[in-house]
Amino acid sequence: LDEAWGVAFGPSGHFYVSNVNGNNVLRYDGNTGEFVDEFVIAGAGGLQRPRGLAFDENGELLVCDDANNRVLRFDGDTGHFLDVFVGDNPDTTNVDESGGLDGPYDLVFGLDGNLYVGSRWTSSVLRYDGGTGEFIDEFVPVSSGGLAGPEGLEFGPDGNLYVVSYANHKVIRYDGTSGDFLNDFVTSGGGGLFWPHSVAFGPENDA
Repeated sequence: LDEAWGVAFGPSGHFYVSNVNGNNVLRYDGNTGEFVDEFVIAGAGGLQRPRGLAFDENGELLVCDDANNRVLRFDGDTGHFLDVFVGDNPDTTNVDESGGLDGPYDLVFGLDGNLYVGSRWTSSVLRYDGGTGEFIDEFVPVSSGGLAGPEGLEFGPDGNLYVVSYANHKVIRYDGTSGDFLNDFVTSGGGGLFWPHSVAFGPENDA
């Protein structure tokens, strides 16, 4: 493991970790943390610098391919590469229809079933069809609410979207339906927050 980034529990109960410098995804026992195997082998599907992970409703694994500005899809049972879910597919003549995705660091499925991906270098959050990967819209516009370098994304218990704004050390809340800026949920540097990467909610709904 060399620079762990995205983490996710799979349908089987195993724990999956993206290994940025290894260009792969590793699998661990969900109860003991014991290493199981290299679930997605290094470079599968052209994967480089994997970041965020998420399992879709069919149990397939989606991985942010940071170096190539794509989201790749892998078989949730075997880890075999399936397809380019978001972004330019080199095996076709299609142009990139990702909506300008640049630096995908994290992704999350919304209550509407669609996929939301942070575009780090454009400071925006893009929305895609959760079944096809087709670009829908720029859900959170560029720099809305002061967003600078989005990394972690999470829908909260209130249904709103919480986004880690890495470059200015805060967490911003957006309306979960419209994408409108609501407020700084954690103000810049609040509680000593510095270079945050991810956000999650605990069992008592604390972030």
